[in-house]
Amino acid sequence: MQLAVWAGAEVLASDPIPERREISRLLGAHAVLDPKGDVKAEVRGATGGRGADCALLAAVGPVPFLQAVQSTRPGGRVMIFAATAPGETAEVDLGELCSSEKEILTSYSSSIEVQDLAAELVFKREIRVRELITHRLPLTRASEAVQLASEARPGVLKIVLEMGLPS
Repeated sequence: MQLAVWAGAEVLASDPIPERREISRLLGAHAVLDPKGDVKAEVRGATGGRGADCALLAAVGPVPFLQAVQSTRPGGRVMIFAATAPGETAEVDLGELCSSEKEILTSYSSSIEVQDLAAELVFKREIRVRELITHRLPLTRASEAVQLASEARPGVLKIVLEMGLPS
């Protein structure tokens, strides 16, 4: 989300957890939406009825996928980078997808070509990461960190494992 804002996009963010919506607002989202509401209508309302140029999908499941597809404009793009396990599925109306000429793109990891830029943006504090880290645990508590990170919940964003911290 921050990278899209940095690149000049007007960002509408959506998250089921109110605390995360507030962090999105703090980090530059122009508006934040509750995915339990009518996301398509809210996006259309915020874009003069047109729909989003691009939806960046960082959530798994058929509902977020459908919301992303429905919220993009004709000719828009849906970038999926949260589906990382075989067997994660979602249905799409191929007729509607084709007639509206929307693109679905996927990504698993970043390219080495963008590593330097990513580091520069973080180290120059153009992309703020400190606000995203909610837990710092010693490496000896790695299993606890994995458990905390395994599902979205209030109070948990990113977890850092550190060497040499006391248990």
